[in-house]
Amino acid sequence: MSEEEQSQNEQIRVSRARKRHYQSSTEENTMTAVTMEVGKENVNTKSAEAGSTLMQAKKIVRDHSIFSAVPSLVPIPLLDSAAAMAVQLRMLKKLGELYGVEFSKQKVKTIIASLIGAIGTGAAAGSLVKTVPVVGMAIGVISMAVSFGAITYAIGIVFVNHFETGGTFLDFDLEKGKEAVKSSLSN
Repeated sequence: MSEEEQSQNEQIRVSRARKRHYQSSTEENTMTAVTMEVGKENVNTKSAEAGSTLMQAKKIVRDHSIFSAVPSLVPIPLLDSAAAMAVQLRMLKKLGELYGVEFSKQKVKTIIASLIGAIGTGAAAGSLVKTVPVVGMAIGVISMAVSFGAITYAIGIVFVNHFETGGTFLDFDLEKGKEAVKSSLSN
């Protein structure tokens, strides 16, 4: 091989080496960028998970609030209240599952009864209005549908806030809960 051909081969090797060096540094930069993106994605995923848990909780509360109006159609006084309480119980069970909180049916029933008792006897009176023929049933259904929905929503929001701060059913403060439900209903 002549000197000129050797020189060309060396230039080709050098340019290939430079190209490889350039490619590898680009690949490293790309890998760094990808790693940074993945790291950013992990941070975004954690905050998105927290936000999505809250969004799921609010959806559970909203859905059960709407569904709690259905028991108002039950024509038997006080049976409608028991059916609405069952909807509230189910809502709190779902919220507990979402937040990983242990559910105790008896404890939650007691909490719900205490919270509803704090509101007053208006719900029971609305249910008893259904005993009045024709007009009483219409008034009772409408008033109870609104009452059950509002009460269920208030209880749900109180528990979402409690669970968001790391609370459980066992450490739920009934006095603060009663005040929060009353406050929520008066707004």
